Amino acid sequence: MKRAKKTARQASKPKPGSPSVIDLSKVKPRPIDWLWRNRLALGKPCVVAGRQGDGKSLLTVDIAARLSNATGWPDVPNDFRSPCGTLFLSAEDDPDDVLVPRLWAAGANCDYIRAMDGVFQGNGKKAGVSIRDVDAIGEAIESTPNCKVVVIDPIGAFVSNTDTHRDSDVRSVLMPMLAIAAEKRVALLLVLHLNKRGDGDAMTRVSGSIAWTALARTAYLVANDPDNSNRKLLASLKSNIARPAPTLAYSIQENTDEKPYVVWEPEPVHLTADDLVASGVMDSDERTERDDAADFLRELLLGGVRVPAAQVFKEAKAAGISERTLKRAKRDLGIKPEKEGFGDRGRWMWFWPKRDSEGWPPKGGSDPERKNVAPLRKRDPLSENCALAVVNGHTNGLDDGSNHKGGQAAHVGPFDDDGPMFTRPQGGGE
Repeated sequence: MKRAKKTARQASKPKPGSPSVIDLSKVKPRPIDWLWRNRLALGKPCVVAGRQGDGKSLLTVDIAARLSNATGWPDVPNDFRSPCGTLFLSAEDDPDDVLVPRLWAAGANCDYIRAMDGVFQGNGKKAGVSIRDVDAIGEAIESTPNCKVVVIDPIGAFVSNTDTHRDSDVRSVLMPMLAIAAEKRVALLLVLHLNKRGDGDAMTRVSGSIAWTALARTAYLVANDPDNSNRKLLASLKSNIARPAPTLAYSIQENTDEKPYVVWEPEPVHLTADDLVASGVMDSDERTERDDAADFLRELLLGGVRVPAAQVFKEAKAAGISERTLKRAKRDLGIKPEKEGFGDRGRWMWFWPKRDSEGWPPKGGSDPERKNVAPLRKRDPLSENCALAVVNGHTNGLDDGSNHKGGQAAHVGPFDDDGPMFTRPQGGGE
């Protein structure tokens, strides 16, 4: 009898390499479970893309606040459910002086909100998070009360050893995370930046591979109103599971502690994402190519991660950033390359010791936007247990650059206040 049971178990175990096939005649259809009708669905990925400073992160805070205290949505105020939780993976916003004060300003109940600040290793030490850490992220979802949303802001800071401009690489790293979202029935809210292209439609303005938006079931563009720079617009980029939601308008206001929060307008706006791109509003500010290059380096080197110089140049070229502009931005940020190893086996590494997400305070200076910030209250009626911590961003360890043609510098020269100077005819670089 025991041998028969053992044989039956062995027979039911699939052979490695055998296909997994779904009999669709036995699948019971179910409707899309919307958190925010026609915008944010359980078990599905959603992209929010925009320039830095246009309020993408504030939108995620507003969503988390509404879910935490069962508040309706700006366009469907009577559509709400019992309080829900949100898990943040945030590489740019510290919890004590940015994330928690913003949640309080939005009226959030932080009892329902958590943030993941790393993954413990075998030696008991904590390492940074990558979206490859799907098991750990799954446990964090389970530990967040009634979790319905996972915010990854920005997604580029959590994809290690990945060329974010290659479709195949993006899909391979993102698919396991999508499977966890579907299994746990949580909406996956991915925050992305824009590239500096001036041509094409709105979809092509999203930074990195087209796979980011291709895999998303809904995607949105955040931009200034062409006629009012103080007014922000949330416009649909795509929707595979419902009709595209109408564009909504909002403004960013401050509370008495000078902390920002979102105020929505109730009526839709008759402008599409392509209308916004065509208007030129995406390029109407005074940002320069050097600013874009600095943003690129901040994201690539976030958390003090060391990246081979060849990989930096490769990623910058794919993002449309010239080598000359990249080097100028490097000097602006105080990035000083260092050589690892000796002789022909050595390679130059770029790193940016993190002070905070925007590189503040600069050497010998201070942050003018933070000097007058009031301290956090010792107790807050909304929550005393806001268990938040920001991911430290040890996640951009990229390819070692060995595939870069040449691989080493041809000559290493003297040092100046920008770091080592050398020629690069063989493909290495500072």
